[in-house]
Amino acid sequence: MRTAGSTIRRHPWLTRHPWLTVIAFVLGVLAAAVVVPTSAAACDTSVVIRKVETGAGAPGGTYTIVMTGADFRREVSVTAGAEVTIPNVPPGTYTFEELGAPTGATIVPNPITISQRQYDQEIEVLATNPYPAGRLAITKVETGDTAPGGTYTFTISGPTEVTATVTAGETWTSDWLPLGTYTVTEVDAPDGATIEPNPVVLDTDGATVTVTATNPYRDHHARLAITKVETGDTAPGGTYTFVISGSTAEGTLEFPATVTAGETWTSDWLPLGTYTVTEVDAPEGATIEPNPVVLDTDGATVTVTATNPYRDHQARLAITKVIAGGGSTPAGPWTLDITGPVDLTVTISTGETWTSDWLPLGTYTVTERDAPAGATIEPNPVVLDTDGATVAVTVTNPAVESESGTTTTTTTPPTTTTTTTPRILAATGTDSTTLPLAAGVLVLVGIALVTIVPARRRR
Repeated sequence: MRTAGSTIRRHPWLTRHPWLTVIAFVLGVLAAAVVVPTSAAACDTSVVIRKVETGAGAPGGTYTIVMTGADFRREVSVTAGAEVTIPNVPPGTYTFEELGAPTGATIVPNPITISQRQYDQEIEVLATNPYPAGRLAITKVETGDTAPGGTYTFTISGPTEVTATVTAGETWTSDWLPLGTYTVTEVDAPDGATIEPNPVVLDTDGATVTVTATNPYRDHHARLAITKVETGDTAPGGTYTFVISGSTAEGTLEFPATVTAGETWTSDWLPLGTYTVTEVDAPEGATIEPNPVVLDTDGATVTVTATNPYRDHQARLAITKVIAGGGSTPAGPWTLDITGPVDLTVTISTGETWTSDWLPLGTYTVTERDAPAGATIEPNPVVLDTDGATVAVTVTNPAVESESGTTTTTTTPPTTTTTTTPRILAATGTDSTTLPLAAGVLVLVGIALVTIVPARRRR
């Protein structure tokens, strides 16, 4: 270590040969530059970006890729199948990004790191864009004697939107479309037009999927639809068979139809005319409305509803009104009250039988309003305990004899009384039955007086 007043001693060689000092200095600088290059020194490391497209839908496009590092940014354009070189890249870590890259695009490797030892090297980066695609083809078909041979427009919606124009009997094929699900719609399609399959799934790279678009052209035809309905808690959800017969200008037709409850069956196009719908083995109470069915409008669909009722543990009550005895028989009407799980009021005439709708099972009591004495209701109460059964009840009003010995029956509390007891009337001299009675009474009074008075005197 140098101190104040100290001197630097030079090597004798350097003292005798000063030019050696200059040579040593130059050699040291060169050695440092070769052994330890710095970022400030010239660097020959290059990055090569190679662009690749895959899939049937590869467009052969030009792409922009950005390479970014610390205090470094390069933006380059590269065409599919080509490459671009970025020279003189200093040591550091770099990332790559493709602007507007499609789904599934990759850049490998990413990021990259260039060290000080990698000077004068070439590093390759592969940027790949996948373009899997398929084609969609539409074949146009017309059927029927009135087919016009027209040209039709379709819209195709999905991952991309396309419009197609197709002439009957020809096939249109799209360009390459991204894989995915597409829906094909015919503009102003006639009634009955179909597109099969639809939606269309493009899921295989390079494949073409064909759909058939069919337009039917009928002459004065219509459709018949049958909707099947079941009612009631015991509805079985069954499948039912119908026979449809019709009389048309083209002759007589007959054909079957099978319909499940809750669904609607629709016929093919039928000639205009009148058709009758019949359910095979229909249960009691089944209805078909309207029936017969008139097809009189070209292109229309007429729907009928076939309903099968299925009750849940119900029965019926039948009441017959009877008047017992001879003589005149009033017609009524008679009013009856029925109480039970449900309450009813019934009006019935003499000699008639009234039958209820289906009633819940249970016990019912029948009461006749203003019933005369002796009226009976048998059986009563009434027990409905058998599903689907009808229980008969007889309501009988007895006849009552009048004074003349005839029989009368009334619908209100009796106002005419019949009696066999002789009446006691005031003596007027006009009723021959009262005189003997009065005489008898006087005789009894006289006997009593003759007997009672002497007895008191003897005491």
